[in-house]
Amino acid sequence: MIFALVGIAGFIVDALVLYLFKDFLGLYISRLISFLAAVVATWVLNRQLTFRQMSSSLTKKKEFAHYLFFMLFGGAINYIAYSISVYNSSWIANYPVVAVAIGSLCGLAVNFTTSTLFVFKNKR
Repeated sequence: MIFALVGIAGFIVDALVLYLFKDFLGLYISRLISFLAAVVATWVLNRQLTFRQMSSSLTKKKEFAHYLFFMLFGGAINYIAYSISVYNSSWIANYPVVAVAIGSLCGLAVNFTTSTLFVFKNKR
């Protein structure tokens, strides 16, 4: 449940950063930047809330790098779903927050699985 709430916070960060840059960098490059911003936000929130009883047994810097690596799997699914949505629907291209939501939902299960199995896997 907490993971889903953190995901919602990540979605908000993702959408806000996308809208901040989309007019300058376009929908595709802006989404790469917004995804990275969301990864940072969700890493901080997940380590403080979702997985506070768990540890990666790594330094914070290495843990973030590890987290980012595994989020790239869900991120790839997320970005593909986003891109397909934007490319195939002019309405969604005009309201890309919808595509961010579609992508986020598609990557959610992968991100939870990789976080649980590979990043925050040890009891504190």
